[in-house]
Amino acid sequence: MVLRGLKNLRQAKDLQREARRVSLHVTIDCRSHPFQGGLAAVFGHRPTRRAALRLLREARRVGFQNLQVQQDRCNDWEVDLYGIKTPVQRQELTKEAASVGFHLTFEPG
Repeated sequence: MVLRGLKNLRQAKDLQREARRVSLHVTIDCRSHPFQGGLAAVFGHRPTRRAALRLLREARRVGFQNLQVQQDRCNDWEVDLYGIKTPVQRQELTKEAASVGFHLTFEPG
């Protein structure tokens, strides 16, 4: 079962503690979007959404488009690009990103 709509991590941890009192195990999964499948080109991880939005603007300034800011885990936001499907595309994108100072990783999306 998934419970959506909690306001913040503090509220989620309160719920988790309360559930423990009645022997229920609750897992906190902080994601802003469901898995999309395939690989995502990750321009970087940041601890806050605000910091990830700054990274997104930096990447856009040097020409990268169609980027998404997503929460990957609690306290971990990332800037992703989807649609890179082949090894050749990944290699070319990695080279292009490195030429302007970005070190890409590819993670399941």
